[in-house]
Amino acid sequence: MSRISIGVLQPGARPVGIGVMGARRGVAMFGGAPQAVIVKSCTAPELAAECFCALLADALSVRAPPCGLVFENGIPLFASIDVGVPNLMQQFCIDTTNPSSHELRALVDELVQWVGFGRLIALDILVRNADRHPGNLLTDGADYWAIDHGRCMGLYPYQAHRAYRLAAQSLFQTRYEPGEA
Repeated sequence: MSRISIGVLQPGARPVGIGVMGARRGVAMFGGAPQAVIVKSCTAPELAAECFCALLADALSVRAPPCGLVFENGIPLFASIDVGVPNLMQQFCIDTTNPSSHELRALVDELVQWVGFGRLIALDILVRNADRHPGNLLTDGADYWAIDHGRCMGLYPYQAHRAYRLAAQSLFQTRYEPGEA
C-alpha cells in the first residue's frame, strides 16, 4: 500500500485555473527530492478524507495520483503528485459551462469502455463520494486517475452518483431499446 508523503511546498506555485478549490501547480520537496505537485487548501476533515481515499483507492486498484501533505508557511495543504495529464472534460474539449448532449454521450461512451470503471464506482460508493464528475478524472486517453476526494465520508450531501446513473442508462439503452424483441 502507498504511504502519505510529507513535504514542503516551494515558492512559486501557480493557479491551475480549473475547479473551485483553488488548486495550484508547484514543486514540493519530499525527503530532499523535488516533485511536481498539485496542491489545495482543505479543512482538516477534507484533508483526512483526501488522504484516506487515496490510500483506499490504491488498495482497491483504482488509479489515483500518490498523495501527500505539504506545508506552506506552516500550513498543511493536500498534495497529489502531478501526473501531467488533463481531466476528462479537457481531453475531450468539452464546454464545461454548457456541454451538449452529444458531448456528454461521448464521455459516457468513453467511461463505460474503461476496464477500471467498475472499481471506481465501488470506491465512490464505499466512501460516499459526493463529487465524482468528469472534471475529477484525469486521462491521457488510455489511462485514468481519480482525483478530488475531499467531499467523501459524509462531509457533503451524497447525490447517489448522478454520473453513474447516466452511465447505467447509457449501457442499458445500447443493449436494449424499448420495443425490441
